[in-house]
Parts: sequence; structure tokens; C-alpha cells
Amino acid sequence: MEHCEKKYKRSPDIVFRSLVNEAILVPIRRNLADMDSIYTLNEVGLAVWNLLDGEHTIEQIAATLSECFEVNNNTARKDVEDFIKTLEAADCIHPLPCNA
Repeated sequence: MEHCEKKYKRSPDIVFRSLVNEAILVPIRRNLADMDSIYTLNEVGLAVWNLLDGEHTIEQIAATLSECFEVNNNTARKDVEDFIKTLEAADCIHPLPCNA
């Protein structure tokens, strides 16, 4: 069996707005009165969000963060994995099948 590194794609049910070095994510199919459903991304989170395009693997995203933010690759990978788990649990992103 061939190893496949997951790729993720942003949910079409998320409205995204960039504000200087930050961004907000608003799920459009939830109750907007629930402020817990609005997410704020800092500069690093915004960089990850922009790379969650279905084309980049976790390793590629971590390598990009490592270069841009001067953090070692292992730390970047762990942070990316943790952030992806959070976004996936919030239904902001979805994993793609390995053959996609």
C-alpha cells in the first residue's frame, strides 16, 4: 500500500476576510449569533489557511512556515498538525482523498 500524505481543502461554507496581517473565518451555515463560530487567525494562521488549498501537504505547509517565520521544521509541523485538527473539528476544512 502506497503512503499518502493528506491534503486539505477549505470548506465552501466558510466566509473568509483578510484584515492586514489577520483574518476572520465565519461559518455561513451556523447561527451567526453564536460568537464561538467566528474564528480569528493571526499572521501564522493566515499563512496556513492560504496554503490549505488542496494542493499542499502538511509537510509542505510546515516547510513554508519554517522558512517564513524562522521556526524549525519539527515545531512548524506539530503546530500545523494541531491547527489543522482545530480547523477540521470546527468544520472549516476537509481532508481530500489520497487520489485527489
